[in-house]
Amino acid sequence: ETEAYPWLEAEINVIRQRLEARLPMIGACLGAQLIAAASGARVYPGTREIGWAQIAPTEAAMRSPMTLMANAEWEVLHWHA
Repeated sequence: ETEAYPWLEAEINVIRQRLEARLPMIGACLGAQLIAAASGARVYPGTREIGWAQIAPTEAAMRSPMTLMANAEWEVLHWHA
């Protein structure tokens, strides 16, 4: 949707440069879509999901710097398409 949001082109270009330099990055939701677009993939609307879900830490999360957040189960809202 670069016509509606022209700033996305600049973001995609920065991501493309990072990919070419083989620098690490992580993207969730829009970030993942931008990484896909920068990689040359087709990005299109998916299934709409709205609701609450329980998440629990994995063993790897318990060893992460975010340990304080990983010590409990969380109920989170997800709202995306």
